[in-house]
Amino acid sequence: MSAADRLIIGTLNAWGRRDVLCGAALVSSWYFLSLLGGLDAGGGYAESVLAPAVLVMLGIGLLATPLASIATSGVPAADAGVASGVISTCRTMGGALGLAVLATVAASRTGGSGRPEALASGYALAFQVGVAILVACALLMLLVLREGLRPR
Repeated sequence: MSAADRLIIGTLNAWGRRDVLCGAALVSSWYFLSLLGGLDAGGGYAESVLAPAVLVMLGIGLLATPLASIATSGVPAADAGVASGVISTCRTMGGALGLAVLATVAASRTGGSGRPEALASGYALAFQVGVAILVACALLMLLVLREGLRPR
């Protein structure tokens, strides 16, 4: 088990799945907004894209374990494999759909221009839409999930 897995499990035990999920979504959205939402054409790859993307992925990584835990918590042991397959399919399809939506948002902003300023503006808008989606997900989880969901 990796150190990250231990950290996530310890965090889940201390705070509960709902709080970890909401917190991770909000942390990711903050990084999206503050670091990636303000892209400009003059920024370099390492400071403008790579470092913020790593921080965003850390927040999104915190979402994976609690989401899988919640999705499989009421499933009988005999159906655990099916539930795992459905979760995997949903992650793949959700990622593909999300990428398609955000790419469409970015492309609509650029208007077909390949100029660095237009591309930066399009990507910044796509990241801002990503922030809105993450915040909406955090609010939905806060409203829908029962308080104090602790792993079994």
